[in-house]
Order: sequence, then structure tokens, then C-alpha cells
Amino acid sequence: MRGVRRDKLSHPSQASEWVEQGGVLTRRQVIQGLGVASAVALTGCYGDATYEVDRSIFTYWQAEAVRYERDGVFTKADPGDYEGKEDAHTPKVSIYQNNSAVVATVDHPMDIDHWVEAIYFKDQNGEVFYLEHFGYQDAKNEGKVAETFIAIPQGVTQVTGYAFCNKHGTWRSEPVSRA
Repeated sequence: MRGVRRDKLSHPSQASEWVEQGGVLTRRQVIQGLGVASAVALTGCYGDATYEVDRSIFTYWQAEAVRYERDGVFTKADPGDYEGKEDAHTPKVSIYQNNSAVVATVDHPMDIDHWVEAIYFKDQNGEVFYLEHFGYQDAKNEGKVAETFIAIPQGVTQVTGYAFCNKHGTWRSEPVSRA
């Protein structure tokens, strides 16, 4: 299951359009390549049909976060046994597009036996509002970067990024506030 993928957007400004529409994608946007895979329920086929995000995906994402965090969460300040690996594992989180979208980048090798398996975002209440899974083949920048972005839902005032490495566990960014 995946949410709106960065590489399926023709331009990052589409993410802010998605927020402005309350998280509802028009039929035209989906046809233009905004893939939302199984996280979408078709509510109509003709005319002004819309595709609404299936709320059950948030339950799935929350369960995945619990699974990823069961062995603890590392930070730049507290890397546990992985001192020296902080820069390659801690997500770099930025809010942009007039405070309507968030991007997380993890400068981590994406090799066949060692990669970032997932990146996800939590809001100020600790609720997951987006999660994307990766395979080693999903890397950007010649196999050295895992990256995702999403529109920030209404009501979210603070975003924290998380990244799960298949060898070094889950890493958390510092929270970033919307201006």
C-alpha cells in the first residue's frame, strides 16, 4: 500500500492543490498520473467523479509505525550502538510550498542487502499521516537517497520524520513546525 508518491506528481505544487481540496483528488488528477494505489476508493466513474483517501490506510500506517518502532527509535543525539551512522539514517525534514507540503530525505545507500525500507511522518499528536515503503531499487540520486513528500493535512502544526533502515532500525528527525 502506498500513498501519493513524489515521482507520480508532475510538479510539487500539485501537493498543495491536494491539500486545498481537502485531500480529495479529481478524476483528472488521477488520470494525469497521481497514483494512490490501494489507498484510494473510487466514488464515481463519470463527470465530476472524485477519488477520496480511504481512512483505513491511516490505521495500517499507524500499525506499521508501531512495528518499526518496537525495538526503539534512534536520533542524531541518541544513536544507541550506531554512533557514526547518524547522518546516513536521520531523516532531513523540510516544510515548503507555503507550509502546505513536507519532504523527508535520507542520505542512505540503497543496496540490495541494506536500504531504507520506509519513511513516514507523524503529526504533533504522534499520529502517522503518511508512510511510504521502499525497495532498494527505489533510490534516487544513483542509489544513495531515499526521499518522499506529501501534502500536509489540515490541522497538522508539527511534523516529525521517521526512517526505517533494514539493518540499523528506526531513526527520528527533530520536529519541524509549520510557520
